[in-house]
Amino acid sequence: MSQSLLNENQKRHVATHVHLLLDDIAQLRQLAELSRPEASFQRLCAALDEVEAGAQRMVEKLDLPPRRVHGARQHIQAAANVWATRVHELGAKQLRAYGPVRHDLADRLDPLVNDLRRQLLVLGDAALALPD
Repeated sequence: MSQSLLNENQKRHVATHVHLLLDDIAQLRQLAELSRPEASFQRLCAALDEVEAGAQRMVEKLDLPPRRVHGARQHIQAAANVWATRVHELGAKQLRAYGPVRHDLADRLDPLVNDLRRQLLVLGDAALALPD
């Protein structure tokens, strides 16, 4: 028996992100424009297929728990935690990857990013108080 690359908490964390990505892809597939015959829309649909297949490969190769139907409690908590992770990327240090950053940006931007991140974590905690 091979040892898993991820512990159970890591599996749940990665699975949360991957399953929300799969949910987003399913929502994108509902866009009416995607049924248009132009080559650009066909390329887009093919790219969605590839992203979905990549996410499914992660589920399989990392032995992630299967997607479950969640109620509001689990969905809000998962979305809040995923967004808290994403919002971190909006900090001044991370924005250097997109070009020069003003010397005073961190002092002005980072408190806003940190506040939003904290608010998202509070939202996730508040969701945990909801009934299953």
